[in-house]
Amino acid sequence: MIDLPHVSVQVMPFAAGAYPAQNCPFRLLSFPDPEDPAVACVEYPGGAVYVEDTQEVDAFILSFDGLAQRALGLTESKG
Repeated sequence: MIDLPHVSVQVMPFAAGAYPAQNCPFRLLSFPDPEDPAVACVEYPGGAVYVEDTQEVDAFILSFDGLAQRALGLTESKG
């Protein structure tokens, strides 16, 4: 899967220590049609919640970008 052109995998090393969203897994869903806004899917032990409010989704996007900056790069994550 990691070699598919539409898939990016980055690994957060243990050396990074605690990081935002560590205990709150989420996914960002984006769609090809610009009329369809992004959605955040937040998981919890009993299920999941889909967040559609633009400001809340923007906060998840910022969190995701911060995680990507702290994680290993794409090449390092493959190794």
